[in-house]
Amino acid sequence: MDLNAKEEKKKIIQKIFSLLSIVVSLLIIGTIVYSRLEGWGFVDSLYFSTTTLTTIGYGDITPSTEIGKLFTVLFALTGVAIMLYSLTILGTHYIHYLDTHKPAFEHRMKKAIKTINPLSKKEDGWFVLKDKKKE
Repeated sequence: MDLNAKEEKKKIIQKIFSLLSIVVSLLIIGTIVYSRLEGWGFVDSLYFSTTTLTTIGYGDITPSTEIGKLFTVLFALTGVAIMLYSLTILGTHYIHYLDTHKPAFEHRMKKAIKTINPLSKKEDGWFVLKDKKKE
């Protein structure tokens, strides 16, 4: 691996760590705010924050205070936008990773396929393993 590839890999890992840190921070902020504003416990606050950011929104827990509802509007709009951005960046890096490693993966698969004894169909319709030694 050359120096440029190592630097690029390091930058990607830093970016992924930053994005994950932002997402975790959002969950922590939401959990603390809902705990304070709505008087919910830790689990309910984390649960509501998570279902809001992931846009699942089961509706089994909802804010009852006006300030909690206003916070939810801001939290959902900014949080979902940040989540979508984060997923887009992660997806882009994952696709890039797959593209750069595809040739090596295909080479390993072709090599593995050559070592497999494929099935051969006999005249009576039965399948049997080919004997590589006779070929």
